[in-house]
Amino acid sequence: MTGGFYGPRHGGPRLRARIARLVLFSAPLLLAHAAGAQTLTQAWERALSAEPGLQAARAGQRAAIERTHQAFGALLPQLDASFNGQKNWRDSITGDSPGPEIGEHYPTRNSQLNLTQPLWRPLNLATLAQARAAEQQLAFQQVATQQDLHTRFIVAWFDVMGARDNVLQGVEQASAARQQQEVMLRGSALGTHNEVQLTDAQARYQQALADSAAAEAELDAKLALLEQLTGPLPGFVPPTWRASAPGPAFGAPEPLEQWLDRINADNPAVRAAERALAAAREEVNRQLALHSPTLDLVARRARILQGSGNSPGQSGYRSREHSVGLQLNVPLFSGGTTSARVREAEANADKARADLESARRSAVAQARQGWSSAQAAQARLAASGHAVYAAQVALRAATTARGTGLRTMLEELQARQQLAAARRDQERARYDGVVGLVRLLAAAGQPAEGLLPQLELMLGSRQDEAAPRP
Repeated sequence: MTGGFYGPRHGGPRLRARIARLVLFSAPLLLAHAAGAQTLTQAWERALSAEPGLQAARAGQRAAIERTHQAFGALLPQLDASFNGQKNWRDSITGDSPGPEIGEHYPTRNSQLNLTQPLWRPLNLATLAQARAAEQQLAFQQVATQQDLHTRFIVAWFDVMGARDNVLQGVEQASAARQQQEVMLRGSALGTHNEVQLTDAQARYQQALADSAAAEAELDAKLALLEQLTGPLPGFVPPTWRASAPGPAFGAPEPLEQWLDRINADNPAVRAAERALAAAREEVNRQLALHSPTLDLVARRARILQGSGNSPGQSGYRSREHSVGLQLNVPLFSGGTTSARVREAEANADKARADLESARRSAVAQARQGWSSAQAAQARLAASGHAVYAAQVALRAATTARGTGLRTMLEELQARQQLAAARRDQERARYDGVVGLVRLLAAAGQPAEGLLPQLELMLGSRQDEAAPRP
């Protein structure tokens, strides 16, 4: 369709500028593999290695492991050595009457080795149990953080693909609206269309331009969210869904009740909340242990060099001392501080119990949402397939019946718009199906990374896949 038949083009420069940007946007799409574009797996590896939240969770887990080592070390023998060396000057007078001063200059050296072996320290035992529970909690939290990152990554990735589809759809809609406006201009000149129809066509064209600009802004925003997880993705081009790829199978899934049964056993967030409750209970035991007596085995070995006696004029001496025994410590009164700490720990345990129930409910809600969205996406995918087929039939009919009449040309343009919208909805249903499945797997505590190789096969930018379809 050329401009000569339809008359003057209104708004053409703006649309041509958008089409030029679309060409610049789509050209790398056909050469993405050759240019080394970022693949799904590569982007995920960047997220794993650079996402701050996951790095913080891993660091927290390492810190928890070291706290466990510290708590265990408190149960082992404590050995320390000390050395003290001094030079001494002493002036003294013997008797009450004035007399000559006696000046002495002598060294003093004291070295000793001390051994303490805790025999009964309930506080240390409770601290070790709490540290182990906290270590397990942070290990589950690290798994939960990685699963959450994977879910957010998949959502962001397919949101970018959906936004890209909206951009392409917006340009197609703007092009069709411009052609409809030109048809109305020609019809108005011939007297077959009135001013109301022309004004409506012009308004539709302006709205199509606005929608196209909004789609471009949305694409930039979605890409920014993806780069928030992966870091900068220079030259990134969203892939396309291969026409021959059916998508991850979700037909005949297990009943929802079976997915829900896995939450308590496998959901990492729930398991982390369970271990947090265990750590809170051990904190109660720690505070209660402050009321308990402690018993230690203590041993000491010392070597002492005294250059002079304790009194003036006495000779110095060397000695070796050895001692071994038991040391009992019984707390009697702390001003009520220990009892207040026990009550605080009990309150924190109640909070951890409530957090556990909240984690369970959140996991159940996530599983239900993932199940429902995946099922709904399958239904929309089937419906969009019929819509695409119906739009193709309508387009073939409009193309076959097209002559020089303006009405049939409008019908063809509308058919093309319907086909483009149906294909966009079909792609969106595929994306939603993947996202729903990933959410469901995450709620059930099953690693979703296994889907990446399957998705990698379904995504591509080959020229035969990206070529315009009839």
